[in-house]
Amino acid sequence: TYLLDGKKEYAMIDTGWVRRAEDHLCNFQKDGFDLKKITKVIISHPHADHAAGISVVKEKLGCAVYAHTLAVPVLEKGDEIAMAGSLPFCDFYEPCPPCKIDVELKDKDIVKVGDITLEVIHTPGHTPGSIALRFNDYLFVGDTVFSDGSIGWIDAHWGSNPEDYICSLELINPNSKFLSSIV
Repeated sequence: TYLLDGKKEYAMIDTGWVRRAEDHLCNFQKDGFDLKKITKVIISHPHADHAAGISVVKEKLGCAVYAHTLAVPVLEKGDEIAMAGSLPFCDFYEPCPPCKIDVELKDKDIVKVGDITLEVIHTPGHTPGSIALRFNDYLFVGDTVFSDGSIGWIDAHWGSNPEDYICSLELINPNSKFLSSIV
């Protein structure tokens, strides 16, 4: 979970688990950030560890929620299988409340956060609706690439596609500094 400070407004990238969303907001507040300035939440991909808390954040802050078009049905339904919130094969369960998405993103869209400009890069493979966000020389990559250089899980339960993954990795500039979302 990241908070981008665009001076006039902030954007939160991913919310984390539903049980941790309010903790993130409290931490931002403790660090001196005015929660009223969080006007946008951008979801990197529709997995519970990145997006299950969107309904909590949206209700508390009244902010707009942004997600890739292919992630929208999963998030609006709160599809616990596609969101990796229900993994019966390993006895794991995390609630994934449904949430209305306000802005559907596509590849090459631009999202302004005050004086910050983010370019949306559609990076399917881990999930069909995965995105990376380019900010200058930085990429917020969700689980497309982890901080150690490994890649996210590939699992048919949430629509992973190895061929798409390879194409997405080729889109990512190897000279970028990866900002992997580890929640």
